[in-house]
Amino acid sequence: MRKKWLVLSIIIFLVLVISAFVVIHYSSLHSTKNKTALSKHTSPIDLRPAIIAKLQSLVKTGSDGLYDLSIQKIEPDILSSTVSVFDAKLIPNAQALKLLDSLKKAPDDIFTISLDSLHITGINVDDLLHTSDIQLDSIVISKPVIVCDHQPKEYNRLQREREERKTLYQKLIGQLKSVNIQSILIQKCTYTSKQKNKRQKIFNEVTMQFKNFRIDSSTQFDKQRVFFSKQVNISCNNFLSRTTDSLYIFKMDSIQINATDHSLIANNVALIPRGSKTQFEKKLKYRDNRFTLLFPKVIAKNIDWWALTNNESFTSDEMELYNPAIKDYVDRSLPTSDKNNNIKDFPHQLLMKVPLKINVKKLQLRKFNLSYEEFNPQSNKTGTITFNNINGTITNISNIPAVMKTYQHTTAKLNGFFMNAIPLTTNFSFDLKKYKTGNFSMQMNIGSIDKSILNPIAESLGLFTVKTGTVTKANTKIEGDNFTSNVDLLMLYNDLHLTPLKKDSGENTTMHKKTITSFFANVFLIKNANPTHGSNLRTAQVNAQRNIQESFFGFVWKSILTAILKTIGIPEKYADK
Repeated sequence: MRKKWLVLSIIIFLVLVISAFVVIHYSSLHSTKNKTALSKHTSPIDLRPAIIAKLQSLVKTGSDGLYDLSIQKIEPDILSSTVSVFDAKLIPNAQALKLLDSLKKAPDDIFTISLDSLHITGINVDDLLHTSDIQLDSIVISKPVIVCDHQPKEYNRLQREREERKTLYQKLIGQLKSVNIQSILIQKCTYTSKQKNKRQKIFNEVTMQFKNFRIDSSTQFDKQRVFFSKQVNISCNNFLSRTTDSLYIFKMDSIQINATDHSLIANNVALIPRGSKTQFEKKLKYRDNRFTLLFPKVIAKNIDWWALTNNESFTSDEMELYNPAIKDYVDRSLPTSDKNNNIKDFPHQLLMKVPLKINVKKLQLRKFNLSYEEFNPQSNKTGTITFNNINGTITNISNIPAVMKTYQHTTAKLNGFFMNAIPLTTNFSFDLKKYKTGNFSMQMNIGSIDKSILNPIAESLGLFTVKTGTVTKANTKIEGDNFTSNVDLLMLYNDLHLTPLKKDSGENTTMHKKTITSFFANVFLIKNANPTHGSNLRTAQVNAQRNIQESFFGFVWKSILTAILKTIGIPEKYADK
C-alpha cells in the first residue's frame, strides 16, 4: 500500500460525508418539489427508504458497479442540521471487479468498509444547494472496520506516476472547492492492509481526532497543518504487523500528533521476535541473529507535515529516544550457510531499505542499552556483552540521495558504561555515499576493568579465565566495510595470568582448567603486562575478516577481540572459537 493508512482513512470518511450531503441534498430537493404534500402528509424521515435507494444507486453508478452500499438506518433532520447513518457497509462486487479488470479499468486499491454509526452536525442545506464550499461542525464515526486490498496493476502505472506528482489536496478534491470541519472523531477503528505476497498490517482500536480540519487550495501547502488539521491525536491499541519472513512482530501502542508545534510522540514501539529463543531457532535453517528492539517513548520535533502528507517522507529537525534497548543474540551451535545472509545489514544499509524517505538532522539517545549475546557450544555457555545507560547524539540520519550528497556521514557520539560498570566513550561514522560497501569507522575508549567484569565474558566466549590482572585503559580504532576491518588497539594492563579452559567429553558440560597448558601459556606465550618492565607500549594492528553470518555488532566485537588476543600473545585464530 503506497499511501499511509491515515490518508486512506481521510479519503474514506470524506466519501461518507459527501454521501450524507447527498442525503440532505436529495431530501431537500424532494421536499421542495412536493412542499404542499409534505406539509400535510409527509416528513423527510418518511423518505428514508428512497434516500437509501438513491444513495445505493449513486454509489453503484459512481464506482462503475464496483461497490454495493447497504444502510440499515438513516436519520436526517434538516431542522436541527444533523444526519445519522447506522450499520452501513460498502462491499466490492466480485463480478464487477472482474469485468473492470478485463477492461483495464480496475483500481489498485479495493476497499471493504463497515461502520456502526456516522453522525454529522452543522449541515446548512442552503449552502449545500448553492455553494461548493462545505462547512460542518462535527463528524463522529463509530467502530469503522476498513480492509484495503492493494494489488498494483501494470495498466495503472502511468496513472500512479501522474498521481505521485499531485498534492493530497489535488487527489481528494473533485467538484468541491473546500471542506471545513471543526471536529472529526473516529472511534475504535480497525484497519487492515492486504498486499500480495506480504503479511497483513492490522491497526486495532484506533481512535483519531482532528481539530480545525480544512481542505482547500491554500492548506495543501500549509506546513502548520498535518492531514489538513491544526491538531491531530491518534491512539492505537496493539498495532501488529509481521515481517515478511514471519520471524518478527512490529508493535506500537499509540501516537500523538500536534500540528501546531510540529511534534509527534509514539509510545511502546517494538520489533519483537516471535517465540522464545528455542522456538525462534526452529524456524531457521542456518545461523542467524535474533534481534529485539524496544523504544518506550519516541519524540519527534519540527516535523515537516507537508512533506509527510504529500511526499511520503519523514523530515524532523530533532528526535529523542527514551530508554531504548537493542538486543542481539546468536547461537554459534547452529550450522552456517554459504549465502551472504547478513551482508548489507549494517545500520546505514538498513536505513536504505526503509521504504519511507527519512531525514532526521539530530537524534538524541536517552539511557540507551545495547547487548550482544552469544552461545558458544565449546563452552556450552552464553556470554553477554552490554553497553548500558548510553547517552549521546546521532546526526544526519537520511536515505534521501540529495541529502546524502550534502551530508556524507551519519555520525554518533556516545558515552555510557561497558558491562554496567566501566565508563566508555565511542564515536561511530557511517559513510552514506559508500553504504553499498558498508564503509564505517569507530573509536572507543574504555576505563579500568578487573577480572570480575572480564571473566563472565572470557569463560563463555574465550574459553579462558582471568586468574589475576587488571586492564587500566583501552583505546581502539576500527575502519571497516562489509567483509574486513582494520583495527588499532592500545590496551594497558598489568599482572595478567590466564587459565585456559576445556569442556569435559561426553554429556558432562562442566568446564575444567587445562593445568599444563595454563603453565606454558603464562610462562612462554602470554605477555603479562603492557608495558612490560623496561619496554615501550605495545599497540596491536590487525586485519579481521568478517564471518558472513555475523551481524554488525558481532563483527565489531570480533574485530576488537582479535586485537586483544594479539596484544596479550594468544593466537588470533581463537577469536573464532
